[in-house]
Amino acid sequence: GMSVIITRLGWCPRDEGQVCEIAAETFFQDVYLSPGDAGRFFAGCVEAATEVSHAILYATSRPVETKRLDLTGAREIAGFKPQDQWPDGTEIVTGQRWED
Repeated sequence: GMSVIITRLGWCPRDEGQVCEIAAETFFQDVYLSPGDAGRFFAGCVEAATEVSHAILYATSRPVETKRLDLTGAREIAGFKPQDQWPDGTEIVTGQRWED
């Protein structure tokens, strides 16, 4: 049968303006998803060894202050364990590492 994994992603910024918005609020930094962690998450979903009919998985990088979303399902099903934390990976979006 077919497996369906629905993904609920943290904030993976697409441009410098979004990086600035994330930098302004700790809440946004806590739900930040770096490009590297996004790649690891999606690879884990595609390569998931666990047979699931359907699942809803959250993905964020490591929070700066407070864990906002439960990543248990992502870890159990996709083997996802975030490696990055804000501002890791912002240089991919802006061309240089973000400094607070």
